[in-house]
Amino acid sequence: MAAKEKDIQVRALLVEDNDIIIESLTELMKSMGFIAVNSKTGSEAINLLNGGSVGIVIADDKCGDKEGLEVLEEAKRISPVPPVFYSPDVSTTMLFKPHCASDLSTAIYPNRG
Repeated sequence: MAAKEKDIQVRALLVEDNDIIIESLTELMKSMGFIAVNSKTGSEAINLLNGGSVGIVIADDKCGDKEGLEVLEEAKRISPVPPVFYSPDVSTTMLFKPHCASDLSTAIYPNRG
């Protein structure tokens, strides 16, 4: 999935309760051409998923009132968006905290060389 397809920007739903992390992740996603939509709780994220088009969901392992995997499972039920799950727990994730731009890009675009 490209961040821009025919001049239409893709919305990225970022689910994170840490203000510093969400700020840096928002800037990173914007630099990659996405429109960043932020949520601090899993319930809020699910409401946003139900209310509009989202091209990708990036969820922390703990999303306030829900687990990140719960949010991603709900996202898959609502629409076929590519999920990225990230956490400081190396044993359970695709993207580990702290992350860098190249790690995030690889998680979003796994088939690029």
